Amino acid sequence: MTAAPERLSIQVMKGQTALTPEGTVLVTIRARCHPSLDAFEVNVGVRQPPVFGSVLMLGTEFPPCDGRWHRLTVTVAPETGEFVAGAATVEAFIAAFHPREGDLDATDSESVRLK
Repeated sequence: MTAAPERLSIQVMKGQTALTPEGTVLVTIRARCHPSLDAFEVNVGVRQPPVFGSVLMLGTEFPPCDGRWHRLTVTVAPETGEFVAGAATVEAFIAAFHPREGDLDATDSESVRLK
C-alpha cells in the first residue's frame, strides 16, 4: 500500500543554491499543494550569522494548487551586510487555506554551502 502524498509540502533543493557576484543568494525551492487548498504565502530565508535575508511572497500564483510539484528560483538579498562564500541555512515556509480546516503550513530547512 502506498502512502498518500502530503496535501501541502515545500522543499529547499539542496545543491541548487548559488551565491551571486552581487552578494545575493539564488535559492531553488519546490512546492506542492492539494487542489482543495489555496496557497497564500511562501517565505524563503537565508541565514549566515550575523547576516539574514528573506523573500516573502503573499497572494502570488506560486504554487498552483493542482497536486503537482512546482519549482521556483528566488533571489534572496541580505537585509544588512552581505552574504559570502561559506556555510548558511536556507529555510522555506508555505501557508495555505483549507475551507473546513483553516490555515495549514509546511516548512523545510537545509544547511548549504554558498559558493
